[in-house]
Amino acid sequence: MSRITGIYFDGFYARPHPITVHLHPDGWTLEFADGSTKLQVRGDIRLDDRLAHLKRLACFSDGTSFESPPHAEIDAWQSARPTARLNAVVHFLESYDRIAAVATVLVVLFAAAFVHYGLPRLAHSVARSIPADMDRTLGEVSLRSVNTVLSAHSGLGRAEQSHVRDQLQRILRGDETMPDLHFRFIGNIANAFALPGYNIVVTDALVEQLDDDELAAVLAHEVTHLESRHAEQSILHSSSTLLLVAAITGDLSTLTGFAASLPVVLLQKGYSRDLERAADAGAALRLRDAGIPTAAFARALEKLDANVPAEARAYSYLNTHPETSERVEALQFSTEPADVP
Repeated sequence: MSRITGIYFDGFYARPHPITVHLHPDGWTLEFADGSTKLQVRGDIRLDDRLAHLKRLACFSDGTSFESPPHAEIDAWQSARPTARLNAVVHFLESYDRIAAVATVLVVLFAAAFVHYGLPRLAHSVARSIPADMDRTLGEVSLRSVNTVLSAHSGLGRAEQSHVRDQLQRILRGDETMPDLHFRFIGNIANAFALPGYNIVVTDALVEQLDDDELAAVLAHEVTHLESRHAEQSILHSSSTLLLVAAITGDLSTLTGFAASLPVVLLQKGYSRDLERAADAGAALRLRDAGIPTAAFARALEKLDANVPAEARAYSYLNTHPETSERVEALQFSTEPADVP
């Protein structure tokens, strides 16, 4: 039988009582300073696992407790527990600073990798699983928000709006669904952005500044956002908690609350650079399929970059995208179709 010393707490007062504990196979005998004793059977003892050099705490079923240094005798008495081997491994790992430091670095690296690579992939997967009815609801919520933020109606006539739809039709494939175009006038701010439910918002200034091929190129970029559900991915990625709950439980009902803020976010910050680059690549493929030079997209970017006024830059099309020079350079490596006059 082993004997150790420590501090006893009676569960009523914070005052500690020094005691001696006798450890035997069936339990512990607590010996107090006045010579009295108390038996605690094994089943009534809840002993915390040993962690490095921290003190050990034993809690008894009657609400009292015992605290002591990490005595080896307690480890030997506890070794009969089913989890003793695992506890010993944990104690070993936490007893060495180098192991703890390496483990901390690994945890940080894993967390960073999950945020950088895991969350986008998870957002992509969950976005693809959103039912069509819910996606339309997200689009309706987003459009109501657009009408609040961009309250001015378009100054484009029906013929001009129809002509824009013709350019959109040029870059669609086969019987692909025709997105709904929503025209808005916000002064000389040229912008376009895709929203859930297959909606694209286009400003008058964007239409006025671009020729047909250039406009088709910008619309090809936005259609790629729609096709890949980049707006939905952005909503999910904006809240890790929402994303994880949706991925684990399949509950997507809270998405609509985030959809209302999407137009403001897209106007001010746009999609992530990775999503924008993916949309550029998708636009290049659509342009090649339609027989439109990808140089038209490069021209559109450069033209919009040159025409944007300083006071409108915060909400311009290019403010919400990667650097123009970077995008133009990437487009130059795209395989061009035969030049179209």
